[in-house]
Amino acid sequence: MPARFALLVAAAVATLCVLAYGRALSLPFIADDYLQIELGRQFAPPSGWSALALDPLYRCRATSMFVTYWLDSLFGPNPFYFNLASLFLHVLNSLLVFALGTWRMVGWKVSAIAACFFAICLRPSEAVIWFAAVPELLVFFFVLCGFLCWVGWLQEEKRKTLWLAGAYVFFLLGLASKESAVILTAMCAMAVLVHREMPLRRLWAVLPLAIISTAYFAIAFLARDSHQHFNDGTFSLQAPVVEVLVRSMGGLLWVWGAAALALMVVRGNSSRLKLTAIGLAWMVITLLPYAFLTYMVRVPSRHTYLASVGLALIVAHGLLLLRECSLRWRRPWLVPAFSMVIVIHQFSYLWVILHNRYELRAEPTEKLVQLLRQAPPAVYASCFPYSPQIAESVARVISTEVRRTRFVEGAEASMRTDAVDFCNSLVHH
Repeated sequence: MPARFALLVAAAVATLCVLAYGRALSLPFIADDYLQIELGRQFAPPSGWSALALDPLYRCRATSMFVTYWLDSLFGPNPFYFNLASLFLHVLNSLLVFALGTWRMVGWKVSAIAACFFAICLRPSEAVIWFAAVPELLVFFFVLCGFLCWVGWLQEEKRKTLWLAGAYVFFLLGLASKESAVILTAMCAMAVLVHREMPLRRLWAVLPLAIISTAYFAIAFLARDSHQHFNDGTFSLQAPVVEVLVRSMGGLLWVWGAAALALMVVRGNSSRLKLTAIGLAWMVITLLPYAFLTYMVRVPSRHTYLASVGLALIVAHGLLLLRECSLRWRRPWLVPAFSMVIVIHQFSYLWVILHNRYELRAEPTEKLVQLLRQAPPAVYASCFPYSPQIAESVARVISTEVRRTRFVEGAEASMRTDAVDFCNSLVHH
């Protein structure tokens, strides 16, 4: 690949990321952001490492604890720098999507288009805009790095041991970022199986990943009595997995993924269909760990971040096929026109509709911050859309001086004429 082409694509990808998500830099903290900062202060200093190691939930998010702590230490609880860090990680991750061009099954043309689409994709916006979702950005980074090392081990003739070691190291870092990193095991197996010229005996290298994943799950299961997600109803083995997976796939594909699939069925050849199948398999594999949730029938936006790579690959294949068709139809303007429509659709939805939603989500805690800075003896809430733990985290994060302020809701607050309604049209009880 020419260096000039790589630089141009990298610049385009970074620019699209900033244009799509740059407006989010002005957003204040949103609810769980305060809890994330408090957890960083608790677990990331050396004095908190033993507690982190013993916590069955947050030791699986250790990397985000350290990133949060370092940002808080450098800049204090200033939302601009936390939002900027999320945007920076999104740029890096989008460039990793471009790096998938090293995988011969994908190639540089497809990866370049996929990276540009991923950069502006609105589906996983929560992962980029909401800092509390930073574990999604970090697990993406380590899983993609591990997968690229695995591809290097499969395809390169030199330094094969180094490539394989890199895949294992990044896998461990991914497991320290979020539980969903276990999907790298299935992704690596898929990479072997889709290469006809790759001997199946290479699957032996997946075995260490599978063993580590099994041990990782076993450790979490043994600590289920103290593990938050085993007790708060977030996930369950009795969840409607198939329904959640189907609804999530449909929501993620709509509308541009569905259009690309339709074109592929009508006009695609066997090679294109195989590559599209890889994109669909990528989506299923990366959504599956989240399909056991019980509080929604669709995987939340932030959890679709890694799955959106599969969507981006499908859209990229669709645009390349459309280009071939447009040349036969003597309509060369079709691809630029469709590309512009896609960009306008993603940008307008991110800038207007989603930005307004995130402002509304941040409004209750922003109102609480303003009240707490007046240091009243108590704040009474007639309606607060988040848990009392969030309110307590807000108080502890913004200033040590407001810790004496009590946050009161429920029956006691309902009798007060000065009780504040923190709810709005988007977030409410």
